Amino acid sequence: MNCVLYLLRGCHWLCQCLFCHFWQAKPRFNNDVLLDNKRGPLPATDCLQKHWPSQWHTKSIWRMLLILIPLGLSCPSAHAGPVTSLDDIEFWVGTGANRSALVLDWQGNSTLDNALAWGFRWDGTATGADMFTAIVAADPRLYAKVGSLGGFGIGVFGLGYDTNGDGAFALDDDTVFDDQGLANSGPADGAESIDPEDFYQEGWLISGYWNYGSAATSPFAGGTWTPAASGISSRTLTNNSWDSLAFTPTYSNQAFGRNPLAAQLTANADFDGDDDIDGRDFLAWQRGFGTLTGALAEQGDANGDHAVDPSDLEIWSTQYGLKPLLTLASIAEAGGVLVVPEPSGIGMHLFAVSLCWPMFVTHFRFATWSTV
Repeated sequence: MNCVLYLLRGCHWLCQCLFCHFWQAKPRFNNDVLLDNKRGPLPATDCLQKHWPSQWHTKSIWRMLLILIPLGLSCPSAHAGPVTSLDDIEFWVGTGANRSALVLDWQGNSTLDNALAWGFRWDGTATGADMFTAIVAADPRLYAKVGSLGGFGIGVFGLGYDTNGDGAFALDDDTVFDDQGLANSGPADGAESIDPEDFYQEGWLISGYWNYGSAATSPFAGGTWTPAASGISSRTLTNNSWDSLAFTPTYSNQAFGRNPLAAQLTANADFDGDDDIDGRDFLAWQRGFGTLTGALAEQGDANGDHAVDPSDLEIWSTQYGLKPLLTLASIAEAGGVLVVPEPSGIGMHLFAVSLCWPMFVTHFRFATWSTV
């Protein structure tokens, strides 16, 4: 549903711009001064026209349609996809030839909920603690309450996730997290997230605990989860291995990550840094479109791949009209279960066409007007 709303906003904005150009802002001179047929010179803020070339034509409209319409077909890709292999993971941390996965499940006793999966790369030797702390530090939505267990290494007492991406994750026990999302603590039980939309579970002696498991290969493609023989500090990772932390209020050692979705890299389409995503950000993307290497955020690179391409426009269309969000992917919480909406690609395609077609026809209707 969110996908439909965001696409509607994007299509509505595009139609407004086209309407303003062809109906109200017909260029009369060969410079950047545009005259309205009834009101004289257009205000500087009118339809963002002052930023756009004054001589639009059929080819420009086709370009806009060819960019917008595929968004209807590809819209589901904005959502986190299911993970069955390491190749399905999108959020990777570290560098190296070896790969492992970390799966976190806030409802470890359930077989119906969705966990989240991250990837870790390394060379040489790495432990479960190395992977865990690197991922928590890299993802600004993840928070962990951890502490030393003396000779037994690091204990994981609580894990939180800023699900709505508002950057205001906090606990009711006033825990202070550092800039890497970590809080040093002793064994803890019972704290809750202040924001009910965020995920948080903690426990050690009373309210449950985070069960640690591992698998030599993907447990979602023939492998099997087993209770870890050691804590995260003592576990040595092996190439292609999987680790699980799943919260269980019943202290079950068979609580493992289930039905994982790919945690996604944070994306931000606020290219001009004015704390909202609007038409000016689209113009930044338009100016930078086609940059294949070395692109910066202000040039229209929303996903951090240093290129400005249709994937960045897709992020802009998803976030249009919003404040900058560090979103996992439009995942909704229903009855305590993470679910992924599945809008119809064909439906989105027809929807985009139906919204843009009237303005396309309008262009041909007025294309023969004299510019004198």
